[in-house]
Amino acid sequence: MSTRVLMRHRVDSADDAWLERFVGDSRLAGPWQAMRSAEDPGELVLVGTFGSRAEAERFLAGSELREALRGAGVEEDAVRVEILDAIEPRGERAHPAGGA
Repeated sequence: MSTRVLMRHRVDSADDAWLERFVGDSRLAGPWQAMRSAEDPGELVLVGTFGSRAEAERFLAGSELREALRGAGVEEDAVRVEILDAIEPRGERAHPAGGA
C-alpha cells in the first residue's frame, strides 16, 4: 500500500525559486507534486509518494527535509504535515455502473 505525505507550508517569496531548490535536492525521496493556493501565492502544498508509512515517517524525521525546507525559504513554524494511506479497493468497485 502506498502512502502520501501532504505538506502545507508558506514560503517567503511568491516566485518559484523555492521549487527548484526543494525538488532539485537529491537528498529528498520520491516524486513530489507542488500546488499553490489560488488566494495566497505564498501558501504551498506538496504531495509526496512513499512505498510505506514507515518510509514516509523516516523521511519526515530526517534532517534532510528540514535542511531542504530551510534552504528553499520555507517558514518552518508554518509547516503542517499529514500522512495519508492509500485506500485500495477490494474486489468489485464500490459503486458499479448504474448503481448507487
